[in-house]
Amino acid sequence: MNSAFFRQRWAALRAQLRQSQSGNWLKRLLVWLMLGVLMVFSLAALLCLLLLSWLLVPLMIFRTRRMMRRQQQAYQEQSHAHHQQNDNVIEGEIVDRDQHR
Repeated sequence: MNSAFFRQRWAALRAQLRQSQSGNWLKRLLVWLMLGVLMVFSLAALLCLLLLSWLLVPLMIFRTRRMMRRQQQAYQEQSHAHHQQNDNVIEGEIVDRDQHR
């Protein structure tokens, strides 16, 4: 590629830029206004989502702690019931078979 090609492309881009700048000012104003409105709406959505997350994080922490307490209580009840089952004592007498024959 030689430099003449790049000069031609650069001249074409500059001409296209001049032509677009000399276009309708009302059109450019409308585009800027639409862009501004879009930015305001996106900022509002971002703030709403941020506030929502600030509200939901403590709620999720509370629910997780409550669930962990319930699981811990269930585990303690289960282990307590298991210990009660193992505390049963069967009484008996050891008899030597050789003595009874």
